[in-house]
Amino acid sequence: MMEHKKTEAAGFVTAGPGLLVTTAALRWQKAVTEALGTLELTYVQYLLLHGVAALQGDNPVSQVEVASHCGTDVMLASKHLRALEQKGLVLRRRHPTDTRARALELTPHGVVWLGRAARAVVRVDARMFGDPEHADRVRMLLTKVVGWKE
Repeated sequence: MMEHKKTEAAGFVTAGPGLLVTTAALRWQKAVTEALGTLELTYVQYLLLHGVAALQGDNPVSQVEVASHCGTDVMLASKHLRALEQKGLVLRRRHPTDTRARALELTPHGVVWLGRAARAVVRVDARMFGDPEHADRVRMLLTKVVGWKE
């Protein structure tokens, strides 16, 4: 665990909240990456599968919309979505109203795989954040920090 103390020579706090959040995020992402590796998914692929599922509805969802929703670069998303298509988890078709765009949807296999991946992530969360009450407090605090509304 990082110490939270003032470095006398430099006059600053060595483990402020930003550093701790970043360290926690990196450790969480490493644990999630390892868990998803058993499913042959990368963290970015999981994020994109989750994004497609979240946005998928009556209207086609484009790669650009999914990338924006997930906070990823469009080219990075495109590369990983192609890989997900090759794995049979996502369908990428021509968008019906935008000839430059690809419309995305999860395949039935993709829905099953996303469920497996989500359960793996939940297990990582349980190991990292402990009991559900503690995890809820962490989630509420981080929600305020990042400015998301549920």
